[in-house]
Amino acid sequence: MRKKKGSPQVVELCNSLREKLRKEKDIDEVGFLTLCYLDTIKSGIGAASLEKYIGRNELDRLETHQRPDKIALLISYFDNKFSNKEKALMSSNDVDAAFVFDSEVASRVASRPIDDSHGCDNTALSSVYSLFGTHRKIIEIHKASCASYRKAVEPYLEETIRPFLSKWHLPITSQQYNKSEFREDLRSVQAASMDFLEGFRKTFSI
Repeated sequence: MRKKKGSPQVVELCNSLREKLRKEKDIDEVGFLTLCYLDTIKSGIGAASLEKYIGRNELDRLETHQRPDKIALLISYFDNKFSNKEKALMSSNDVDAAFVFDSEVASRVASRPIDDSHGCDNTALSSVYSLFGTHRKIIEIHKASCASYRKAVEPYLEETIRPFLSKWHLPITSQQYNKSEFREDLRSVQAASMDFLEGFRKTFSI
């Protein structure tokens, strides 16, 4: 039997919660539903009732059966349990650090498109590389008081920026260097950087 596709609203809600769970690496969907059950259900706490609750509240099932009300409740529970906890731990230094890093990314070629017929690729590469230096300086200034900032930035640097730099650190000055390929990779970095900034600004309210 073919799975019934949820409405755009339901699909968006489910995907939103899936993304939240993906980012919260210490808990998966079953663990989250178990925690939600133990925190909110006042009676019938047993293996059978827990299994029944999880089965009825799996995201695939809620999406198939068109239950935006239940999904919204789960999202609200997640935000109260995890997102607000993160905000409570966030210091003013986290926000200051995030503001500085945001300004650097937003003003550099890492996020700002350049015309293919203009610009120097070596300069572009140096500009992207400088984000590591900016990050190190921020850590030196704020040290352990910007742990939330550091947690948010390091995946971006390691998963988006470092692979790009590793690929083009040497080839850009060699005979194997391909300008069109470099610009294509740079555009991918710019798109990823804009996605990063969107979430980053929401996290730190900047």
